[in-house]
Amino acid sequence: MPDAINQAFVNQYSTTLHMQVQQMGSRLMNTTRVEPVVGEAVYLDRLGAFTANEYADREAAGVRHQATPINDTPHSKRLVSPRDFDWGTAIDNFDKLRMLLDPLSAYNINARAALGRQMDVEILRGAVAAATDKDGNSIALPASSQINTGAGGLAIGATLVLDTILAMEEQLNTVEAEGSGRYWALNAARWRQLKAIPEVQSMDFNEKKVLAGDGSVDPFSIRFNGFQFIRTELGATPLGSADDLVWQQQGIAYGDWSDIITEIAKDPSIKYSWRPYFAMTGGATRMEEELVYTVTYAA
Repeated sequence: MPDAINQAFVNQYSTTLHMQVQQMGSRLMNTTRVEPVVGEAVYLDRLGAFTANEYADREAAGVRHQATPINDTPHSKRLVSPRDFDWGTAIDNFDKLRMLLDPLSAYNINARAALGRQMDVEILRGAVAAATDKDGNSIALPASSQINTGAGGLAIGATLVLDTILAMEEQLNTVEAEGSGRYWALNAARWRQLKAIPEVQSMDFNEKKVLAGDGSVDPFSIRFNGFQFIRTELGATPLGSADDLVWQQQGIAYGDWSDIITEIAKDPSIKYSWRPYFAMTGGATRMEEELVYTVTYAA
């Protein structure tokens, strides 16, 4: 019998590198006020609202030609401190000779994706963490910015429904937030609830189809009722017990010390191995409590 036929068996190996599922880069960077920064830290200036003086009884004697008023101007500052992140490795030339594929391109894509995700984590963290003013005082996210949908709050229930969206729109309208640049970060479970809302599905209320099967659906973003909803799975740690983050663009500032830098070169100190290296420096803070809200769903 030809029992030796198994000696002719071969293994086939791939010449491509499969990258496992992950968020590819930042989804939130463009939803913030981005400030290019140089230096150890940066203080971003804020200016509060003015109150007009009433020029009363101008017809009365002695009222005309009074001195020009000198009103208080409510200036303040918010601190943004940088945080540094990097990723690097080495590819031995002798190892590279024994590989069917060249991993450098895949490493480049993966490393940049990781640093892009870190930008989003910093934005989410800075949105809810205590902010710092010029005098070093810590400003926590107030209870008025921590929205609960349960009986003790909006009394809407534990599911994202149309009334939840309308309630957050009302909240931003009440503080006179700009109508443009309104964002809502939510996870996959809330994303499903959002797409199940009939008004979100209807072209009578939405500018784009959200359930189309023709490839036109954006898997990460939906615009509805003045909000851009952005799906992200990165909120669990920075948002703590809260589920969603709702904000107007001017409410969060991202200090951009350095965008993602890429260095790929041979290192003579380790037998000229390839050394891919990637790094970024940035930080975020909340600029105004009235423009940033967490949403926690409860029955």
